[in-house]
Amino acid sequence: MKPRRGIAGNGFVSHLEREYMISVQKAEELLALYPPAVFTQTVSLEDSLHKVLAQSISSKRDQPPFHRVAMDGIALRFDDYKKGIRSFKVANLQKAGEPQKTLDAEGACIEVMTGAVLPKNTDCVVRYEDIEIIDGYAQLNIEVDFMQNIHQKGSDHQQGTEVLPAGVKMTSPRIGIAASNGYSQVQIYAMPKIAIVSTGDELVDLQETPQDHQIYRSNSFSLQAELNSFGFKDIQSFHIEDNKESLLEKLSFILNEYGVVILSGGVSMGKFDFLPQILSDLKTKEIFHKISQRPGKPFWYGVGEKGQGVYALPGNPVSCLVCLRRYVVPALYKAMGSRLDVERGSQSEGVLAKDFTFEKNLTYFLPVKASKNHENIIELLPCPTNGSGDYGALGESDGFIELPLEKTFFKKGESYKYFPWGHI
Repeated sequence: MKPRRGIAGNGFVSHLEREYMISVQKAEELLALYPPAVFTQTVSLEDSLHKVLAQSISSKRDQPPFHRVAMDGIALRFDDYKKGIRSFKVANLQKAGEPQKTLDAEGACIEVMTGAVLPKNTDCVVRYEDIEIIDGYAQLNIEVDFMQNIHQKGSDHQQGTEVLPAGVKMTSPRIGIAASNGYSQVQIYAMPKIAIVSTGDELVDLQETPQDHQIYRSNSFSLQAELNSFGFKDIQSFHIEDNKESLLEKLSFILNEYGVVILSGGVSMGKFDFLPQILSDLKTKEIFHKISQRPGKPFWYGVGEKGQGVYALPGNPVSCLVCLRRYVVPALYKAMGSRLDVERGSQSEGVLAKDFTFEKNLTYFLPVKASKNHENIIELLPCPTNGSGDYGALGESDGFIELPLEKTFFKKGESYKYFPWGHI
């Protein structure tokens, strides 16, 4: 095991500590390089709403599959129009859903309905609004063009063209696209079965009355709420006391039953922070432990024997929620091939509403209040907390921004990554 060192007494990161921490960017890379195992399942198209597509959808036919009439009116031969004919005998009627009819006579036309196949030997559709039908003859009142008001075969997609890529969230338009191409079932990524595990003897359930040395168990509620907002619903909460035997026994069960395990507390430097060693004993491979950031430096990530993703977050409430939002949610979606940034509002950009200074040599996640100005730009007002245990300060925030460690002074008007709480 690598030696673990704490923060130097003056608040700055010691050289030894920095040696064993990784950057925010490196943490992102490792989370993507060692993702949890994901599974797919086939569901009916009706049940795919809001699920992440695990296959690409290709057009089984040209779309549209025939020259499609785009307006109610008449279909005629453009050559007849070029010859100077302006009065066309109505020879037939072509409605939507009928087999294609044929126009045989010169100077004739066929009445057509929107959505119908274009009659054979015609190449121009004129709206009813632009003609008069008198004694069985359609009189043209306007100039017309070749192939006007015709949705041409294959103009949307040709057969074999990918119309939906894997990794997109199924919305009502996308379900319609799949249906229009004959897909009654689709393959989607199964949402992971998630265990949220809090640790610590100081925590009590909400139904209990805490003693002077105890606090309510709150992290599991905020973590579950944030996960729920991003569509993760199959979640079970557990609490385990700070005892090696209990941790070993219960985590062994949890790792066997759940594909994603999110732990809160027990990964710092305290004498009762047993998790890294216990997870190692349970054959969970450590990928990284500490990140050069505030809040949330003691963030541990590993992969279990069955490919379980194990995210051991700091116990302090602000650190815990920030790490989940910044790393865990995006990592889970990326493991499923999802285009999270586009599909789910994972992050955006905003500008600082006032100057801010942070002098530690760490990436800083600053809670902010968001609003839009008259130019529709997101302005972000700092809501600094009184340390990573100050849950109350987060109540005024809409999310947080990521301030890079290369700077100490951050000016009003500068643009930074903004991570809103929950799904936008």
